[in-house]
Amino acid sequence: MSNGEFKRKESQFRNHIMRGGEYEPEAGRYHLYVSLACPWASRCVAVLHMKGLQDVIGLSVTHPTWQPTRPGQDEHTGWAFAAPGDSPLASPTGHGSFPCDGCIPDSVNGAKFVRDLYDKAGDTFGKYTVPVLWDKKKGTIVNNESSEIIRMLNSEFNELSTNPSLDLYPKDLQATIDEVNSWVYPQINNGVYRCGFATSQEAYDTAFDELFSALDRCESILERQRYIAGDRLTEADIRLFHTLIRFDEVYVVYFKTNRRFIHEYPNLRGYVQDLYQTPGGTRPAAACLISRLTVCLRSRPVRAACRPPPASCPRIRRALWMLNPCRRLTAAGLCPARPACCRRVCLCQHVPHQDALLLLPPPPELLRHRAQGGGALVGAAA
Repeated sequence: MSNGEFKRKESQFRNHIMRGGEYEPEAGRYHLYVSLACPWASRCVAVLHMKGLQDVIGLSVTHPTWQPTRPGQDEHTGWAFAAPGDSPLASPTGHGSFPCDGCIPDSVNGAKFVRDLYDKAGDTFGKYTVPVLWDKKKGTIVNNESSEIIRMLNSEFNELSTNPSLDLYPKDLQATIDEVNSWVYPQINNGVYRCGFATSQEAYDTAFDELFSALDRCESILERQRYIAGDRLTEADIRLFHTLIRFDEVYVVYFKTNRRFIHEYPNLRGYVQDLYQTPGGTRPAAACLISRLTVCLRSRPVRAACRPPPASCPRIRRALWMLNPCRRLTAAGLCPARPACCRRVCLCQHVPHQDALLLLPPPPELLRHRAQGGGALVGAAA
């Protein structure tokens, strides 16, 4: 950090899968390690499903809480593997314990922690992140940069894909996609982290203002068109979606990004509804993670290094969530919705579990408009 600003370290494994290269696209050769609590990893799961590569590339899913990886040796906590039916894992902060439903253990290396994979690959950097794309043939990490992994999944496995016609990075939109990514990443995707991990008021204020300026920019763009980079679903939408889907339930409190909820933006709200209901990967990935969002939130203390703007005082309000009509997601699956008041609490307090989310159906006029290829409707969402 410099002057209290959060600086994300770059990923270290940056090899590429390509025909004629060191890493050839082959069925059964690669394995993807993710946590569904992580937006960077979740975007990879989404593309994996959207391209129909579930039978080509294996998948392991960690427990949503961090665990001590080398007890007695160091104090590092990180992603841990578990299997459904395992005993619940307690949070290292002491805020409860959580079941292992939905976890998929490591069937390739038998690793107990993501850190084990980095050790096996000879890593010396010491940043044990997900996603990890693993080469079973060479026994090492191919790539751990999500933006590069989704492009490889999009283009390099088409001969093995069940949905090869889907192109999330089409040539005619590449310049626009790159331009959108150039400001969405630092100001929104990473912007929420720049707010949450700022250690000075100045750094927090700067990140906060940039974040909401970028959200306003998205709102304006989506007033004119259906998708963030044009008339088609692209990687830019996948990258943006996995931040927006977490925003109201996690980032507003945990990262103090509380000037405005996503559901209070008419166009962004409709956009998230639209993407969530897109066939393929966004919905499964989102559905799997929603029940884990508050687990992730409860497993770590709320950061309180900086004060939020005065306009963001704590208040009781009804949570207007935006996804599946008349249902809420629990660990057991989709259940009928029931209204619930979710607390926006003081940022120095621990956040109570918010397990009941009111899920509103998309307005009929918005669905009709989007079915005709139009952009989001101003005022369509209450």
